[in-house]
Amino acid sequence: MFSIECFSGVQSVSSGWGVNYTGPICAVRGSNVSILCSYSYPSSHEVKTVSWCSMNSNKELCFDPPYVYDSSSNSTSEEFQYIGDKQSDCTLLISNVQFNHSAEYKFRFITNEKGGRWTGHPGVTLQVGDLQLTGPPENETLKEGDSVNLTCAVNCSLSPPQFVWFKNNQRLPSSDPVLHLPALTVEDSGSYSCALKTDEAARSEIVCYKDRQIILLILLSRLHPIFSIFNNIYTYIFCNPYCYLTPSQQSIFTPCILHCLTLLLCSG
Repeated sequence: MFSIECFSGVQSVSSGWGVNYTGPICAVRGSNVSILCSYSYPSSHEVKTVSWCSMNSNKELCFDPPYVYDSSSNSTSEEFQYIGDKQSDCTLLISNVQFNHSAEYKFRFITNEKGGRWTGHPGVTLQVGDLQLTGPPENETLKEGDSVNLTCAVNCSLSPPQFVWFKNNQRLPSSDPVLHLPALTVEDSGSYSCALKTDEAARSEIVCYKDRQIILLILLSRLHPIFSIFNNIYTYIFCNPYCYLTPSQQSIFTPCILHCLTLLLCSG
């Protein structure tokens, strides 16, 4: 018989009991996050119940409810799903994470033996932030050959985040927070987006998530900027002096724009 009520976020080899988490997690608001977790116990035991608690709502070290997930309860949650098992995998999936999901989370399990129970302490910290993609100022005049910096940032303080960049949904080699386009040409036309580079295999939905998007449509540059707004899109049109656009032409993209550089900025 075992009477155990210990806490360890690192597996104890001598006792055979333990819970292992991944490191702190920075997640983008609105994404789905998997908290990877594994646990161990003596082979003579059989796990009966598993549960997860949030330290935002559970002030009793996860000994008792409330739990965000409890296998002994009939209630279900659309936010928290246990995708582990009762053998060794204790992974928790949180869907559509919001700011109020930022917390320390702990896993607890109880076996069939008297006093056979364990809570992983300390737990794993989740911090939720907004992903921000910024580009040139709205009043900046650009022309072909100019350089442009696109900056990706997320307001998480756990650790310096790494990013991945996409152009037309194709991944770019850069993982820096700033994507530098040194000399704009027509080849730079496309849809640019960024995402967090956390654990791409385990959290692919975070990697694929796009909270902000900048679209660069570059045709031919010159002078004479014209500014218009349609469909909530800020549009800069830089045309040759002989390229005259009427107000209606500015909003319907006539062939005249083929003689212009157009920079569209839209937030997704």
